Amino acid sequence: MKYKFSMKTSARTLALILVAVVLVGNSRRISADDGENGFQSIFNGETFDHWEGDKNVFRIEDAAIVGGTLSNRIPHNFFLRYKR
Repeated sequence: MKYKFSMKTSARTLALILVAVVLVGNSRRISADDGENGFQSIFNGETFDHWEGDKNVFRIEDAAIVGGTLSNRIPHNFFLRYKR
């Protein structure tokens, strides 16, 4: 089966690739600028300081907030809220 590529398809593909490259580049720059440009980290990776929610459902693993368990069924949605 032969594929037909038109200029319109090629231009669209190129545009999508360029958008992806720009987004990836900007996301790395933003994470590297932590604390600059008015951004402030709200989670220190170690404690739930300034967070409200059911600590029996949420826990911290490898500096990330994890919700739920694989062994117990969760009866309804739970949420964490940052309060400062």
